[in-house]
This record gives sequence, structure tokens and C-alpha cells, in this order.
Amino acid sequence: MKRLKFLAIGSLLMFFLSSKATPNEVQTKSKINAVTVYLNGAQINRLASINLKKGHNRIVLNKLSPYLDKKSIQIKGNGDFTILSTNHQFNFLNVEKYNEEIAKLLDSIHSISKRKEVLSEKITSKTETLNFLKINQNIKGDNQNIHPDELKTLYFFYGEQIEFLRLTILEKRRNLDVLNQNLQKYTAQLNQENNKKTEGNAEVIVDILAKKSTLGTLQLSYMVYHAGWYPSYDIRVKNLQSPIELTYQANIYQNTGEDWKNVQLTFSNADPRKSSDLPILNPYYLKFTNGNYGNYRKQMKNSYKLENYIGQNNAEVNGRVVNTKGEPLPFATIKVQGSSMGVVTDQNGDFSLTLPPNKNQVLVSYIGYNNISQVIRANAFNTITLRESVQQVSSEIAEVKILADKVASNLSIAQVQKLPTRKAYVAGVKASRSKRRSALNSRYEDASKPLPVAYIPNKTHFELSVKTPFTIQSNGKTKQLVIDQKSVEAYYEYRAVPKLEPSAFLIARITDWSKYNLLEGTARLYFENTYVGKSVLDVAALNDTLNLSLGRDRGIVIARNKTKSFAGKQFLGNDQIQKRSFEITVRNNKSNEINLIVYDQIPITRQKNIQVDVKDLAGGKLDEIKGEISWEIKLAANKQKDIGFKYQVQHPKNTYVNIE
Repeated sequence: MKRLKFLAIGSLLMFFLSSKATPNEVQTKSKINAVTVYLNGAQINRLASINLKKGHNRIVLNKLSPYLDKKSIQIKGNGDFTILSTNHQFNFLNVEKYNEEIAKLLDSIHSISKRKEVLSEKITSKTETLNFLKINQNIKGDNQNIHPDELKTLYFFYGEQIEFLRLTILEKRRNLDVLNQNLQKYTAQLNQENNKKTEGNAEVIVDILAKKSTLGTLQLSYMVYHAGWYPSYDIRVKNLQSPIELTYQANIYQNTGEDWKNVQLTFSNADPRKSSDLPILNPYYLKFTNGNYGNYRKQMKNSYKLENYIGQNNAEVNGRVVNTKGEPLPFATIKVQGSSMGVVTDQNGDFSLTLPPNKNQVLVSYIGYNNISQVIRANAFNTITLRESVQQVSSEIAEVKILADKVASNLSIAQVQKLPTRKAYVAGVKASRSKRRSALNSRYEDASKPLPVAYIPNKTHFELSVKTPFTIQSNGKTKQLVIDQKSVEAYYEYRAVPKLEPSAFLIARITDWSKYNLLEGTARLYFENTYVGKSVLDVAALNDTLNLSLGRDRGIVIARNKTKSFAGKQFLGNDQIQKRSFEITVRNNKSNEINLIVYDQIPITRQKNIQVDVKDLAGGKLDEIKGEISWEIKLAANKQKDIGFKYQVQHPKNTYVNIE
């Protein structure tokens, strides 16, 4: 057996050596036919037809994304040939010419610069004339008298001329300000387009041995960076007797340097960059620690926040992504770490993001800049600054960077005019066949109806395959695809915490929600055909029922008041007793019966010399560990119900305790 293997290998080697010393090298184009988009990254699948000659062939698959992960490259061949090896390299000599978008931006910059030059000259001329008139206003010489009529004529002449010149200069300065603003916009757009360009074209080189001339195909797949997707939802509730209408949307973006034209899209919730190895438990050693009662009190106090009862802890955060010069970075990607949620900045670098519960760390990425992980806060405007990564760029790209920097640095117009024009950049460039977007600052492109999709379940993740081919351009902008619409059965109930807010929150409870293959994402909420705000579809909790807050319902009125019937202080030996009584009134002004859960609390203690006694709960259920009281109420239309509770606290009389 070993001898046969040796002979086979020897024959293959002799055949290879007997072929041409210089391989037959062919530059081959491949077409993207399918893309699997992950929450972070994407897998590109390409197909290439090859025409092989007898002997050693070198197929160069060119014009690939420079952001491909060379470790993920896979090659499969179909045909009568043998793949010897694969390699990956950059072709710095074959940089693509600048596209029509950059050409038009350069045209606009040069046009504005020329208009600025003309306006500046006119302002200078008018200013010199104005100064001349001011200097020569002294029209009376020594020992000279001027007739009053002549003086009046000269006064009106100078006055009218000076006024005219001042108004003219003011108007031209305003026009110059407008031109400067436009120049800044075009320069920012030029920087954005420039960031899409890369230092060269990636190539995959495949060495193939063919015993005879033959035809075949190559299947190439690889992972790329600067692409991904995140889910979002529209949730509509017509009334409490109807199911939830849930619209499932995929927000996809990519800035990989290659357009995905009419490709088969598949969305996956897997993360191929994470290790698939089972984590290993290390020994956990016990040691003595200092107890901290203060932290316990703080924790117990925070446990009674309103959001814990309505199932949501959503923080709306706003901010801007900029570079080290303070310039905005449009279409930067922001992902909430540990979540499938994300957003892309708009044309001005601004973003608005709804954070899921207990998560405030985001990962921000942008072409040509180092990624950054940063904590963002809801109570402040968050500015995220990215630093430019150190990269080598081609001479042509360097020229565009120089152009943008010079324009942004307010160099003289004459210097800007000497910079290359459109013709220098677009000579021999073919016009793009794809239609341009109708508006440059259009952030989303919405599909009018759901795309047909197929769910592909896996043991560790799931995939949604879009049956209709789609095109996603490499421009960093988010395209929103409606991939599914579902009618979801739900049970509706109201919840309220009148101690914190006298409002009733409508909660939709969805059972067996795991069958809908949902991911954590931002949801726009509509109740009775009215937009009520945004929430987070939190599917991370291991519960059979998914609680979704639909916001406040003004048709339910709630009031909470302290009553005097059971209140005051009294002394018992060395102790004092404080009493409290509260009454909660709920009125249903709606036309249908409602189910309402009302929450309140009594204080709890871990101090031996503080004693809490519950006197009355009016039918409420008490969680003695948390001190939480809950009442489940069915309230008919236009009806009112009163509930209440009483408690007393006994503690040493020489101490102060806030018992409310």
C-alpha cells in the first residue's frame, strides 16, 4: 500500500515537473452568488468559470475585498483537475479608478472654489471702494466754501454709495458663508467616499494541475469584516381583542469594498469569530470578605424600580461619532456588546440607540479607524472619538486624502485650483450601471412588503434565507429589509406601580415565543393605530412567557394617597411605633374590562432592633423577602376600585428611621 502511494505521488510530481516551468497565469473574475450575513461579519461565496490548459495553471481570482480573513479562505473545484495550493495577496498596482461619485464631488469642490475666488475678489474690490469713499469724505479744502446745494448733492451721493457698497458686501459675505458650508459638506462626503477605498485589491491565487485542457468552476468562500446586520421590529396592537401584528426587519450594512449584486442573502445569528471550544472551569477558592450592609440597602432600594414591573429597562441614548479633529463620521457602526442590537450613524455622525436592560457598553467601528469599546449613558450626549489606523495607501488614494485635507485646512483658493480635476481621475472609467440613490442622505430603504424567507434551524443557531436575490451596495449605509410578518397571539394585562408613577402600563404577554425565532432588538410600538414609543424586545431571559411593554394607557386613572386613619407615633418603653396607611384608587375609563396588577411595597429590615408588622393588605399578596405587595384586579368598564394597606414599624425611640 505504501509503495502504491509513493508511486502515485511520484507520478504526480513527475507530471508536474514535466509541465511548463512557468505556469499559465490567468486573471479571472468571479461573481458573488450568495452571502451569509452574521451579526458581525459576513461570509462571501463566489463562483468562477475557468478554462485550463494542460499542465500547471495559475488562476488569479482578483478584485476581492481587502477586508477578507485569509484564514477563512476555502476553495472547491468542479472539473477534471487537481488543486495544488492557494495563496492570498494584495495587488497594489491594480487599484481601481475613482468612481463617478468621487468625480462629481471633485467637480463640485472645484466649482465652489472658483465661485469663492470670484466672490472674494468682488468683496475685496467693494471694500477698497468703500474705504476710498470714506477717506475722501472730507470734501472741504482750506479756505474753500461750498454752496449748500452742492453740499446736499455730494452728501446724498456719498451716502447712497456707501450704503449700497455696505449692503453689497454684506450680501456677498453671506453668499460666501453658504459656499463655505457647502464646501465643508462636500469635503466630508469626499472623506466618506475616500474611506470606502482600500489600499489595494485582494487576490486569491490558485495553482491547478490539469492533465489535459479542460473547463471547470471554482467555488471560493471567505469571511469579511465591516459588514453585519441587526434586527428591529414594528409591533402593532389594534385592540385588546386582536393578536399582535409583528413585522420582522433586518437592518443590513456593508462597507467591504465590493458590491453584492443580486445575491442570495442569508441572515444568521451565529458569531463565527467566537471560539467553539468548551470553556474550562477553574477552581473557585473561598476567602473571608468584609460584609457591606450599605450595598445591600442600595440593592434592595433599586429592586423596586418601575421597569422591573413592566419588564423593560430601556434607556434611549444619543450621541455622535467623530474623529480626533472633531469631524463627524457618517455611517459608523455601533453594536451593543453582548447583544444583537446595533445602529449606524447618520450623515452627520449622529446616532440614537435604545439600550437593553443592564447593558451600556458599545463597540464602534469605522473604515480606516481603530475600533473602540466605550460605555455610553442615557443622561448625557455621548461623543465617541475614533483614531485613524496606521495604513499604507496607494498614491492615488493619498492624492484624494491630500485634496480633502487641503480643502478642510482652508488653504488659498489658488492652491485648491491647482489640485487635480475630474478629468484627471475619471479618464477611461466606465460609468456605473447601478442607479444612484434619489437622496444622498437617505438612511434607510424600506421594502414595501415582506420578502419570502426560509428558516433554516441549526443545533446552535438559526438562519433566515431570503428567497429573492437582493443588491447591497458597499457604502456603509443601512438598508432595512422586511423579512417577515407574523400574527402573534398574546394575553394583555395592565401593570402599575403608583408609588413611583400613577400610570397603568399595558403589557402584552406572549407564550411559547421561542418558535418565532426572534432576536433581541429595538421595537417600535403602535397601539390603537397610534405610535407610543420604542421598547426592547428582550428574548434573552430564560422564561416561557415574553413580556412586552406597550406603554402607558391614559384611559386608566390611578391615585395613591396617605390616609390619616392609621397614622402617627406612640411610645412603648424604650421604643417608638410609627404607623402608616395608604389607599390606592383605580378607575377604568375604557369601554372594556381590564386585567390589572398593582404593585406596592412595605419596608423590610435586617436589623434586630427594627420590627415591621403588616396590619392590613386588602387582599394583596406579600412577598416577605422583597417586601413587595401585588393585587390582581379585574375591573369592568367605567368602574372604580379602592385598595390599600397598613403597617407599623417599631424601633428604639432615640433613633430615626424613614419608614416610607
